[in-house]
Amino acid sequence: MWQKVSYIVLFWILSNTVCFAQTSKTNSNVQHQVAVIANPSKTIHESLNQYLTVLEDTSNKLTYEQISSPTFQQQFTPYNQRIKEFKHQYTYWGKIILQNQVKRKDDWLLHIGGRNSVVELYIPQPEGKALVKKAGVFVPVAQKSVNEAILSLVKIYLPYQTPQTIYIKIVMFDKRTPKFNLELHDLQNYNEGLRWESLFQGMFQGVFWIMILYNLVIFFSTKDRTYLYYSSYMLFLAIYFLYFHGFIREYFIPAHPALDSYIWIVTVSMMSVLYFGFMRVFLHTKDIISRIDPFVRVYMGIRIALIPIELIYYYFSSNYPLMNTLSLVCGGIDALFSAVLFVVLYKTGSITARYFILGALSLNIAVIAGIFIYSYSRFAYSLVYQSGAALEVLLFSLGLGYKIKENELEKRRAQADLIEQLHQNDKLQKKHTQELEDKVTERTAKVLQQKEEIAAQSEHMKAALSQLGDKNRQLQRTNKHITDSINYARRIQQAILCDQEEITRNFKDAFVLLAPKDIVSGDFYWFNEDIFAHKNEPLGVQITAPPVYDEEDDNSKRLHPRVKVLIAADGTGHGVPGAFMTVMGQNLLDEIILNQKITEPSQILYELDHRLASTLQKTRTENSAPINDGMDVSILAVDEKAGKVYFSGAKHPFWYVRNGAIHQVKGSKFPIGSSQYRVSKVFETFTMDIQQGDVYYIFSDGFQDQFGGALGRKYMRKYFRKFLLEISGRPLKIQKQLLETELRDWQDTNPQTDDVLIIGVKM
Repeated sequence: MWQKVSYIVLFWILSNTVCFAQTSKTNSNVQHQVAVIANPSKTIHESLNQYLTVLEDTSNKLTYEQISSPTFQQQFTPYNQRIKEFKHQYTYWGKIILQNQVKRKDDWLLHIGGRNSVVELYIPQPEGKALVKKAGVFVPVAQKSVNEAILSLVKIYLPYQTPQTIYIKIVMFDKRTPKFNLELHDLQNYNEGLRWESLFQGMFQGVFWIMILYNLVIFFSTKDRTYLYYSSYMLFLAIYFLYFHGFIREYFIPAHPALDSYIWIVTVSMMSVLYFGFMRVFLHTKDIISRIDPFVRVYMGIRIALIPIELIYYYFSSNYPLMNTLSLVCGGIDALFSAVLFVVLYKTGSITARYFILGALSLNIAVIAGIFIYSYSRFAYSLVYQSGAALEVLLFSLGLGYKIKENELEKRRAQADLIEQLHQNDKLQKKHTQELEDKVTERTAKVLQQKEEIAAQSEHMKAALSQLGDKNRQLQRTNKHITDSINYARRIQQAILCDQEEITRNFKDAFVLLAPKDIVSGDFYWFNEDIFAHKNEPLGVQITAPPVYDEEDDNSKRLHPRVKVLIAADGTGHGVPGAFMTVMGQNLLDEIILNQKITEPSQILYELDHRLASTLQKTRTENSAPINDGMDVSILAVDEKAGKVYFSGAKHPFWYVRNGAIHQVKGSKFPIGSSQYRVSKVFETFTMDIQQGDVYYIFSDGFQDQFGGALGRKYMRKYFRKFLLEISGRPLKIQKQLLETELRDWQDTNPQTDDVLIIGVKM
């Protein structure tokens, strides 16, 4: 046994002595620019650039035959002695001499280094020609020596102990800097590593595509957009890793490798868009961070808009370094924006949000760690990056599972509450049944005792029941009659009021919004455009007799229509009492304006106040209290020929919008009617010029007094005024719809407070 051990130790010493000699030979040959490969245990021979000489072709026209001639051999300079940086617009030739001193190992892989566009290897042959092999990211797979999309690898044959000269030509198409980083790889070891890497990527992609299909099936069955965004995000993540490892270039577009960069641009941007889109639908950011959600939507729109811009720019510029810088900047902005969102989402206390934050952080941390690892090992970088992506997807899936679990628990809680309620109802019903049975037993005893009395009263009860049934039917008939009468009264009231289309025809634009509290309304409007006035007399002059055209009169004394009178009135009360006040007001206004031709608003109010008070006092008995019924009135008189508008109001103002501002003209503090005032009532007429585009509003107080909103308070006049100003620029038909919508939304489930009347006209 000790003899065997001695042989093994001796063999180890001799092997190391041979390796040392081979290494010494390599070092001694450096000065002759011959790279000697002598260590059989080494799978990668690095730092071959020290044996490399380089020639810069600024004309981009030199051929192999030229540069291999003795004339150009003197122009090659050692790579390590170059001062100038490589430039993408020039062609570079490299020359290296390799000598293989490893027995039984002739096949090697030469790694050129960098992501060079096109690499051509020229290996001189005995007959004077050269064997040409190609590599590079822009070379189709069919032309490559090795099917490798990322690395510039070329399979070369190095005979044992025979120096082999190799010329390397590098041409760039995407403005990346040409790069030499020569390494010699053991072919068998490379193939073994490639198999393991392909196996790992196959497993990774398989899991990802299964999850993509699974979530798509869930989406089509539930129509929940969360699963569509999630599966789409994983789809582009899987495509990105296919791009990163070169599988897209190798297997999907082998004849068109230039398309790989376009796929990269679209994939990176869509990953960002779908990441934020998934966050929005998964976490319901519209609800939990409503103020931030619009910024997320805008950011997604910007990222989508950048995609065609980047594609077009890259198509015309082929500037990969700039596009890579832009991608890094966008990625940094994504990370900063995500960090802000993480803080906001964390403060919401949502469990699903924390799953999302952990998943996103795992990928971000993996990317940051991968940046530091990339320069040491591309495979380790990929492993860390893909592990982060897998962890992110896992945490997102756990978040989705938690969300499903919460929804299921919520359903179960609801079912449990329902079952509990049913049990409570059943117990309550049994309790009531027992109580009823006890009462029945108790009362049965009393009934037995009072049987005689009941028998005696039986006939009386039958008669009473019959009478009660008759009364009930009579009440039903009476109620129907009253309801029919009120509905009929509504039709009468609608007939008394002028047609709203008559108002809209007589102005540039107009609307009338009348919303009774009950079936009939205490608010009413009055309009007539056929009011006659003397041509040379001021508005408001009373004419005691209706105007008559006399063909023999002088034209200067002829009467012509010019005044349009528009009135909004709010009578005391609403419903049927208010409707009676409406009829009375309509009749009095017809008498005052149409018959007496009183057109000045303040005079109309004086006359209306006098006539209404007189009419109401006639109904007062000797011992009854004073009658304080009346109405609040707004009157507009429009003289389009003179370009004037006149207003007078009884407790109601007049609002008008001019040049984007709303103005108010106050009415009198006195109402029409109501005998409680001891001082004389004063009504004044406000006059102003008509300007094109003016919008006039007269109204009752029903809209502003409506209770509603979150606090159940009144709408208030200042908000009503503000809302009218906001919508004043819209067509008046639209304004009416907006007012109806605003009233309905504000009122919600609250009962209507009062009748609502709003009239708007545009000059």
